Amino acid sequence: MRLLFTFAFIIVISACTPYKDFYKSSPYFSDNDPSLLPPSGKTEFVSGTNQDDDWLRLTVNGYGMIGGASFVGPQVSEEGAKVQAGVVGADVVVIYGKYVSTDSGSTPLILPDVQTSYSYGSVSGAGGTVDYQGTTTTYGTTTTNIPFSVDRYEQTATFWRKMKKRGGAGLFTRDMTQSEKQMVGSNKGAFIEGVLHGSAAYEADILGGDILKSCDGKIVTNNESVSSIIKSSHGKTVKIILWRQGKEIEKTLFIPEYK
Repeated sequence: MRLLFTFAFIIVISACTPYKDFYKSSPYFSDNDPSLLPPSGKTEFVSGTNQDDDWLRLTVNGYGMIGGASFVGPQVSEEGAKVQAGVVGADVVVIYGKYVSTDSGSTPLILPDVQTSYSYGSVSGAGGTVDYQGTTTTYGTTTTNIPFSVDRYEQTATFWRKMKKRGGAGLFTRDMTQSEKQMVGSNKGAFIEGVLHGSAAYEADILGGDILKSCDGKIVTNNESVSSIIKSSHGKTVKIILWRQGKEIEKTLFIPEYK
């Protein structure tokens, strides 16, 4: 998974404001992080599809995830997400909903059962005939089973804010898969998942899908090595060697200092 933010738990809920109650701040950005721009005042709401793909799309467009909420329960209105977006100053909110299960059963409903019987008649004797009447009341209960069916959904919302330009190369990389290693014929290198729009790498036409082999003469051994190699090149014009569609290519770019 390439998500920057991992939700610690999923809770079965009955709360009326779950997007607020279960909101967790990102460990990478706070609501008032100095690397983020002030809230734009307008929030875009997006129906999410794949969290990894959405993370990459928003990140390369210069957004940082400031937090999220995740819970399981009956489907709730997105209105709560809109309120929480205003509280944390989110520019974009991505909402996910996935059916989990249906809980079915019945709930006993106990109702009072009061029954009254009436009796009347007449008794004849030496003194004549006497009419009589009376009532008898019994108290009890009756039980009725009321069926129910509740659909439960896994519901998640991620909250994003536009980031300030911070320098650096603007590359988002990961370790190569085995098939990618076979394609380039080497265990060394890192796969470029995406390129930050407007960054030094973007302006040099480095593309998502390229494989980074070296920077400033330093061999990229794996994804972990990328950060230190790029950091050592801040403030310098460097040559970067890439593998693209079966060919080795060279790019020259200036990597600004990272703020």
